[in-house]
Amino acid sequence: MSDTETYVIDRFEDNNLVVLENHQGESLILPKWLIPLNAKEGDTCILKVEQRNELSRCTVLRDAQATEVRKQALKALRDSLVKAPEGDISL
Repeated sequence: MSDTETYVIDRFEDNNLVVLENHQGESLILPKWLIPLNAKEGDTCILKVEQRNELSRCTVLRDAQATEVRKQALKALRDSLVKAPEGDISL
């Protein structure tokens, strides 16, 4: 049996842990050594869990294409936001 799930790297913790989050907002905390060395916050990763008999194997892969698509979508959203006036504001 093989199961895959897509996560985004939310953050790295000081204690060598990484927090991943899926599209439903569910978090998963893994040891940093399981994550690819070139991965950084905001990257999309594929978590693949394979179960054979009583053994399980977990693989985490960085998805460069999905990461770029996500970054472009976030940039478009950011660019569409109304810009605040420049200069000093008196309250």
